[in-house]
Amino acid sequence: MSVLFALLLCQVGTIFAGKTDDLVPYLNALQFRNGPSFVYANQSFGLQQFCVLYTEPENVSTIRFGWDTLGLRSYLFQNPGDPKMQRSPPMGMRSAVPLGGLGTGSFELRADGSIHEWTIENQTPAGSAKLSQEAVDLAVFGVRVQTGTSSKAALLRTHPPKGYPGVASMGYSGSFPVSKLTVRDEQFGDVGLDLFAYSALKPRDSKTSATPAVAFTFRINNPTEKTVNVSLMFNLPLGIQTDTARQGESYKYIQMSTVNSTICSKACASDPKCFSWQTETKNKTCLLFNKTFPHYWKPGFTSGQKNTWKAHDSMLTLNRPGNYPQSGNTTIVTEKSHSPSFMVSDSFGQIWKQFSTHGYLQSTAKSFGGGFHGATAINVTVGPGDEETLTMVLGWYYPNRDFTVEIVGNYYSNIFKSSEEAALLVSSDLASTLQSISYWHSSMMIDTTKESVQTLPEWLQDVLVNGLSFWRSGLYLRDGRWRQFEALDCIDIDSVHNDFQREIPYVLFYPDLVKKVMRAWAKYQSEDGHIVETLVMGCYSPTRKMDSGPPNQRIMGDVTTVFIIETYHIYLWTNDSQFLRDLWPHVVNALDWLIYKGTNGTGLPYKQQCTYDIQALNLYDHNVFNSFMYVLSLRAAQELGRIMQDSNVLKEATIAMEFAKYVISEELWSEEDGYYHAWWDKELGSPSWLMSDSLYAQVWAYTLGLGHLDDPRRLKLHLNKELEINDTPYGLRVMFTGHPTNKSVGSCPQDISPSDLNKHVAIRESIWVGGSPDWTTLQIHLGVDPQDASLQAQKAIDHVRSELNDQWDFHGLYSGSGYGLDGLPWCTSHYTFHMVLWHIPFAISGQYFSAPNATLTFSPKFLCPYKIPFYTPFAIGTLQCSVIDKEAMKFEMMSTSGDIFLQKLVVSGFQYPKSVMLKQGEEIMWLSQDDILL
Repeated sequence: MSVLFALLLCQVGTIFAGKTDDLVPYLNALQFRNGPSFVYANQSFGLQQFCVLYTEPENVSTIRFGWDTLGLRSYLFQNPGDPKMQRSPPMGMRSAVPLGGLGTGSFELRADGSIHEWTIENQTPAGSAKLSQEAVDLAVFGVRVQTGTSSKAALLRTHPPKGYPGVASMGYSGSFPVSKLTVRDEQFGDVGLDLFAYSALKPRDSKTSATPAVAFTFRINNPTEKTVNVSLMFNLPLGIQTDTARQGESYKYIQMSTVNSTICSKACASDPKCFSWQTETKNKTCLLFNKTFPHYWKPGFTSGQKNTWKAHDSMLTLNRPGNYPQSGNTTIVTEKSHSPSFMVSDSFGQIWKQFSTHGYLQSTAKSFGGGFHGATAINVTVGPGDEETLTMVLGWYYPNRDFTVEIVGNYYSNIFKSSEEAALLVSSDLASTLQSISYWHSSMMIDTTKESVQTLPEWLQDVLVNGLSFWRSGLYLRDGRWRQFEALDCIDIDSVHNDFQREIPYVLFYPDLVKKVMRAWAKYQSEDGHIVETLVMGCYSPTRKMDSGPPNQRIMGDVTTVFIIETYHIYLWTNDSQFLRDLWPHVVNALDWLIYKGTNGTGLPYKQQCTYDIQALNLYDHNVFNSFMYVLSLRAAQELGRIMQDSNVLKEATIAMEFAKYVISEELWSEEDGYYHAWWDKELGSPSWLMSDSLYAQVWAYTLGLGHLDDPRRLKLHLNKELEINDTPYGLRVMFTGHPTNKSVGSCPQDISPSDLNKHVAIRESIWVGGSPDWTTLQIHLGVDPQDASLQAQKAIDHVRSELNDQWDFHGLYSGSGYGLDGLPWCTSHYTFHMVLWHIPFAISGQYFSAPNATLTFSPKFLCPYKIPFYTPFAIGTLQCSVIDKEAMKFEMMSTSGDIFLQKLVVSGFQYPKSVMLKQGEEIMWLSQDDILL
């Protein structure tokens, strides 16, 4: 037993011996901006296919390969196939909050109580496939409520596995990293039942946030006049994986008269050479493997690993031997005061019979040996009018993460030595975890008591919080490297242009992680000075070795430019001088490449690709998107030159920037059309193509306080044209070409192939989901009323959030209107294009932060009264303005999480009278009249 384990065991014992209802106020304090969205047992759901370019499938039949499906997408619908009744299912059915620590793997607890997207055992596109829902179908919670001699028991599933009782309905709400299920069922009378699932994520603490564990707290409210006894059960079917096969050579073949997974599993358990096994229904075979080979989805096959279960000190642990990626352990930690009991069996039916009858499990054994199912039960007596909680914590420890055969390991293996340690750490201070989450949320979900107080719209508050679920695809490696897939269906690792879209929350909440990636880009900088697009290349392809770089590098206009901009951004917001000094030589080399080789002497990026790669803008000499990114990078280089006192860099950047602006004006701006053309070419000229999100660089320029990149009159005219010409019911379409698109081609699969549909329609008509939020941000900065400007972003974002009900699986592209796929996902799942919406609160608040100068200023676009957020990497919180009288306003500023020292604090020109150290939970107040301090 390790010292950490012994200390945690003692601490947990002390805490769990106390009153567990202390968690109730912390649970009540959690905020949600969605739901509860109810799913009912009598509702019908199923998968329906439609045409896509590529997306991530529910089930993955490959290993070490991108999780993508080309052409046809199976998507969940309510009443599928019924033209009159088919609709989006309730929120929480298509996707839900991913539960798990940073880089630890995760899973989703959906609105019907089922578990999906299981990756906690090192399942990634670089190794084994994620487990299908069928493989974890019996990962279930069960509840039993007894009043007197009468009892009722059911699984917390509205659509339970065949042969088991479920509940009538459940309501889902999600606020990353929390999921909440509210049970409604007449059989439990008036007793209120809510299940909360949450991860131990804490801002500015990537180490704690990398804990591989999830807590489940069951809140029971008894408003009746009778005492009730409530039991909670959690079953893990980790000894058997249905519809799952292994890829590898077996050493033993057993022909079976009838396929029996129990017999095959026992054959493996009794053979010292065996580590994993597999049965095939069709051929009635059992295969034994002397290794734990990678697994993938394959109907008709069942597989598993050698395992043993052990119960001690109020916890149940599954152990798998070996040093393979799926070797390790999983633990359920319970509360000793709640009479924990355990049971292991190859039959879940036996476990359920015991629990539903008695409310506890058979637990005479300490060491259970192998078994398909391991279950834990706890119970509590709740008096009339009382409220209690029951908590279980699921921890896991699979230290040997693989990445295309190479064992890169998990960072958490430096902190913990078992799943028991991880689960015990979370169990030791659940209240602190919940409180930290509430403090974190309070800067994004702004609570106001008066309708007259302006604040962020509800849809934006919701997506700010839940958009952070994008961390699900991150990898925290044993040696401390942090890496992240572009998406799980397009498996580039840390492609520069895609990381830029999600950079703001990284710098705010985990700046140490984004610096790790920046240093990697610098390390692998090309000899000529340009930055490589990605650390590992892959999109619907086999996964390559970590940090291998692309075999054929694309030269992109938003990569080397972004490297310079991000360097400035991180220094500006963190004051990390050593980081800047280390990257400075790389910035200088990158700038030289940009100005000379990158432009080919033309003054703008020459024939370069960009993140809008499907548009093939690299076929033309200059495009507007890259041109403004270039200007922004030069503007950032100017500031860096001043900071580093490098007059050569300052002079070089200034000259190049002025020339670039001139070329943009001459080649891309059309006074006649009233907008910037999408591209210009020496041979082809500059047709009247209009590209949405042309001015993405200007979004960043405003957020970083770098001002206008061109005449604001032109910026306004261009944005008005984007709305006039490119607007759709689902957001701004990506491109107007001046030629009518043939929308009579029909929808795939009956009428046209996906590639032809993309060529004829979707390449121009699709909605790239970052365009509308960027439009909103720019319009707010340019003086449009924030409430009016926000409608465009709301249209695109709320379509996913409230119409598709799929906000935990934002896609990069959605189909446009008029060709049979209106508003449906078109390309790349679990994407982060929408994370550019983080610029919107900065636009509304007019925040400018300089960490080197300890200066924080605001120019709010709302009239007083308002309550808006502020964000820095040191502290986050709220800024409130109240009208005192016609002559004065009162400003109140509170840190909800973190501490920050400010030498200068200014709101609307009114300065706080002195320097201040604002600590978490503290509030400062002052008046606009003569800057009076309160």
